[in-house]
Amino acid sequence: MNYSANPKQFCLLLLILLALAACRPEATPEPEPTDPATAVSTQASTPTATAVTSLSTNPTQLPSATSHPTNTPMPTATPSPRQLGPFTEVALMDELITGSWQKLHSSPTGDLFFASTNEVLRFDDNEWAVYLPEYNGRFIGFDSQDRVWVLSEDGAEIAAWDGNTWQAFGTEAGWEVTTSVYQQPIVEDDQGSIWLSARTTIRQLVDGRWQTHTIESVNLTLPDGDASDWDTTLAVAYIQPTNEIWIGQCNFLTGNPSGGGLSILRDGAWQPTTINDTSPCIWAIAARDDGNIWLLSENTLYQSSQSGEWIRHDEPEGAYGLLTSLDFDAQGRPLANFSECIQGHCHIQEDYFRLDDGQWTLLADDEIEFGPVTNVADGDGNDWVFLAGNTYQIVGDELVLALENFSTAWTNTAVDADGRFWFVVTVDDETGLWRFTE
Repeated sequence: MNYSANPKQFCLLLLILLALAACRPEATPEPEPTDPATAVSTQASTPTATAVTSLSTNPTQLPSATSHPTNTPMPTATPSPRQLGPFTEVALMDELITGSWQKLHSSPTGDLFFASTNEVLRFDDNEWAVYLPEYNGRFIGFDSQDRVWVLSEDGAEIAAWDGNTWQAFGTEAGWEVTTSVYQQPIVEDDQGSIWLSARTTIRQLVDGRWQTHTIESVNLTLPDGDASDWDTTLAVAYIQPTNEIWIGQCNFLTGNPSGGGLSILRDGAWQPTTINDTSPCIWAIAARDDGNIWLLSENTLYQSSQSGEWIRHDEPEGAYGLLTSLDFDAQGRPLANFSECIQGHCHIQEDYFRLDDGQWTLLADDEIEFGPVTNVADGDGNDWVFLAGNTYQIVGDELVLALENFSTAWTNTAVDADGRFWFVVTVDDETGLWRFTE
């Protein structure tokens, strides 16, 4: 049986996480479970307080790791692999990888990678092998060339590992010091530029040099009033059909979203753009393969249309608060989580909806214990929902419990070249790497 899923459906969740974390200062302790930084995933790692050393004392080249084994087979199965429903345990985490896990990643070619705070593994020839033996710094993400991007502790360098050597970028390459770059989907345009969000700025790598785009330089505006009362985040997306870069702005007043804007890089110039004559908070942008563009704005979901007007999908009647996550089911329909949030603290009361032909359908309300939501679609069109420690399937208009005490987070979900999805989950106090095998 052939299984397929689109790994891009997981990327949007982290953009929302970064936006909702805007009210935190640059250096903060580990967030509390109700902090908006955990609103999307309890296992998503944005290690803002992890003590690490600088990437390198040499700003142009990081130490090569070629003296370490780069193709050492790793354990691929536990002595007695557990089977729960259609899921099989492949390995226990402490036998597979060192450090705290960060990200399961599927490259555009379907190659599978697994990053921790210490190393990166690659699934090669049906075995897990070491791809990056060790590194110091904050893991950021993977690009389309399977390079691993890491930020130094002091934010003075950012570097990429290509499987053999490091390429580092410091101030001599235009990189401006920042500690506000966290784990995120790395955006790339058709010219090969890389785009990263650094909370209040956007960074672009062009021909080996970094450029910094500020709120003012992309023709957006800062909110009026005392700057100490406000915080602002920027989200970036590449719109492939029109070859445009979009930047969404969300302003936060005492932790709550309050207005923003949208600017589009079109024909070499940044053009501020209103949404139906308004400038709402935009904390995430999703460009889908079917041509639809979706904007997440407070408690509203905007959908592009051929007329140029935005279709507005307001908060469903009876739903709570802010739109804190957006996913898409096997048919491409939006799945949205609405949470009551007070001063940036979410998951107080929640509802889970599907949008179908402009109508919201309630799939789960606060009678289910809520938390971060992950949706994975298999090749047969079935939707698996990992929610609040349990695994569900969407059957018709309902969530049907499939497995209790069995759940995962979106950063630890990926699809390999054979269409199987992999994930990290803790069962009976043992954390393991599992995959869908039915």
